[in-house]
Amino acid sequence: MYTVLGSGVDSLVIGFCVSQYRDIESFKILEQAKTDAGEKLFGGKGTSITWFGKPFVVHARGTKGYEWVLENGDVSICIARKAEGGRIYPEIYVTFRAEYLWANTARTAVYDIKHWIGTWAIVVGDKVSRCDLCIDLEMNMPSINLAQDVVTRARGKTEYYGSLPAEHYVNGQRDTGYRFGQGSIIGRIYDKSLEVVISQKEWFQTIWSTNGWNGESAITRVEFQCRRDFLKEMSVDDFWSLTERMGDIWRYCAQDWLTIRTHGNDSHRYRWAMKDWWNTITNSFDLFGEAYGIVRYKKNSFRYEHLMKQARGVLLTAAAVCGVSLGTNYGCKQIDFETDKWFNSKEFKVEVQNRMALVGGMKEEKLPIIVMEAIKLGGQLIN
Repeated sequence: MYTVLGSGVDSLVIGFCVSQYRDIESFKILEQAKTDAGEKLFGGKGTSITWFGKPFVVHARGTKGYEWVLENGDVSICIARKAEGGRIYPEIYVTFRAEYLWANTARTAVYDIKHWIGTWAIVVGDKVSRCDLCIDLEMNMPSINLAQDVVTRARGKTEYYGSLPAEHYVNGQRDTGYRFGQGSIIGRIYDKSLEVVISQKEWFQTIWSTNGWNGESAITRVEFQCRRDFLKEMSVDDFWSLTERMGDIWRYCAQDWLTIRTHGNDSHRYRWAMKDWWNTITNSFDLFGEAYGIVRYKKNSFRYEHLMKQARGVLLTAAAVCGVSLGTNYGCKQIDFETDKWFNSKEFKVEVQNRMALVGGMKEEKLPIIVMEAIKLGGQLIN
């Protein structure tokens, strides 16, 4: 039996779309602070200011289209000069620091910052760019055989870690961590008790002690870094939808995308028994909220306009074939009759329903059991 000593959002990046800044004159303070920071010799770290009641350090340079970069112990904020309602990119880009998230919960931290931003800007929406979910287990850092223990459906099928890039980290004779994947999902398993000491995040020890930690046993963290492309495939756009999907995101990551198993004799590797400690990880999705059975929807690259041009060409040829001997009018009427009969048939609608799963990138073996059972009872997949 493994004890969970902590779970939550460890990193969060959100872009806020702004239609208008309430007082553009207030930005003169940022402009001056940025200028002052640039004039400091020998690599000054910025200029300290208080802006709308919060202390910040303003950097000497902006970044990637953002004019001002502000930082404090809670957040890093990038601000664009012009407000365009998020038409090009979110005007305000906020990175929440781990200590702020753990001290307040992600929901409270986001609502507090959004309320503060609302005092100097009109926020019309938000977009989640990155979210890291994690669980801390009271256990020694496991030794994982990358060639045998790691089973994944990262490529839409059950296989070893071979198609999922993996890295193994050691410190002397001690395993310190593993990293899996790249791009929109990255999984990490590492010695958090060691990392806390190295990074001077001893405040984590207070959280663990509150949940029953004895102050000595090792802590292993399992963490999934989720970026925007994957989040969109899990029906996440804004922060509200993220709070509704966290349970499903963890379930997908720890049940479908990555699993750590005991090597067995069954040729179907996904039937191998999970490691006891990974069972705890898999079954802890409810720590992030209710799981509704949401399916990862990975849209394939089909272009509607291109398909319609192809269909038009085929219908033109079919009409010409019918009209060669009987005339143009007959050929067009015959095609109209055939297509109308087909489009309104029950069989056509069933075929469309089946093709939707293919177009959406949802293969049958990837559907959760609850969804498969619903389809058997007459349920339908809808876009």
